[in-house]
Amino acid sequence: MTNGILSQLPRPDNGGAPLASEDQIQWHPLAVAFPLMEGDEWNAFRDSIKATGGNADDPVIYRMVNGRKQGIDGRLREKACVEIGCERHYRKVFLDDDKVAEFIIRKNLRRRHIDNESRQALVQAMRSEGMTQAKIATSLSVQEHRGARLYSAESSVTVK
Repeated sequence: MTNGILSQLPRPDNGGAPLASEDQIQWHPLAVAFPLMEGDEWNAFRDSIKATGGNADDPVIYRMVNGRKQGIDGRLREKACVEIGCERHYRKVFLDDDKVAEFIIRKNLRRRHIDNESRQALVQAMRSEGMTQAKIATSLSVQEHRGARLYSAESSVTVK
């Protein structure tokens, strides 16, 4: 078979194989709003991915948007797999546009400790996605109170 014929064959839903450049995941802007780990925290995370042989038990989650893969969860797992050179696993989901932000927030808040600065950046990203203050408050599990401030048990966040 020639390369031209191979490119015409149907591709499996990648099953963890490295993505070709035309299949690269473009990350949703809200997913990118969550900070990357650094230093010892990153090293420990990457080492945990290496110890388990990759991310097969927790694949990178993406959806299709206009024929392109849009990553919505697993940016750090993908990065760790690339750095250690292990197989990456992906799972395609079908998620409506109006459900994506809530999905990303729910997944990330469950796993991470978000400091006030990161929470503020997250709120700004949510606003740029067109979310209302009430929707942001619900997504972040905080109370909408006193005009333009969102309060949680840990911190307050100004919505501009």
